[in-house]
Amino acid sequence: MSTADPWSALADDTLLKGLLERIDERLPPEQAQLVGAFVKVYLRRLPDEQFAQTPPEDVYAHVLSMFGFVDSRGTEPVAVRVFTPDRERDGYTTVGSVVEVSTDDAPFLVDSVVEEIQSHGLGVHRLIHPVIGTDRGPDGRIRHVVHAREAVTHESAMHYELDRRLSSADQEDLRAAILRVLHDVRLADSVATIRFWRDARGDSHAEVLRSRGRFRLVQQPPPESLTATVRERFGALVDTLRR
Repeated sequence: MSTADPWSALADDTLLKGLLERIDERLPPEQAQLVGAFVKVYLRRLPDEQFAQTPPEDVYAHVLSMFGFVDSRGTEPVAVRVFTPDRERDGYTTVGSVVEVSTDDAPFLVDSVVEEIQSHGLGVHRLIHPVIGTDRGPDGRIRHVVHAREAVTHESAMHYELDRRLSSADQEDLRAAILRVLHDVRLADSVATIRFWRDARGDSHAEVLRSRGRFRLVQQPPPESLTATVRERFGALVDTLRR
């Protein structure tokens, strides 16, 4: 097994160096270590031009805000927020409103959210979607952030900057729609996992759900508007999942 430093590719990243210096200077040591690890993962695969025209202070405020959002998800399976960043409140601004999502990693998350955004007649100006390795405490708060390949738990942290600003009502409508879509995607992932393990090992659905951390999800009823879609797609197996 390789013992190479997973962060070595970032050693010469000027933007990252500046952010880590700000974090070390402005945050208490323990928090600075945690936020710094998050920032390394968050920016790991971004091309240099992503923030070429963005003031460093704006990037600092952006990543600090994103960490706070991901951390605050706690024990909830999904967190979604739609807002228009304000410099006085958030420390940075963007061309349009912003959609952010925090959830356990699963297939088709990014594409599903993009399609929902586009169905509202909106475009995505900037997209950041790293997979992050985390260790959360009993209260759901992040205790450690590690490179994804070294992690047991993988989370998806998604940041979509839209091409225009939305009213408060439109922000809430979009947030509700994305929550419905993500519920569908996560339930589909759970069903696919159960089918695979039943075919391969014959495990009960409860054992599989507990092993994948999904048991809490299927105990919660989906939005009424989604029920017909889910039942049509997965039929009687959905009923079995909720028993």
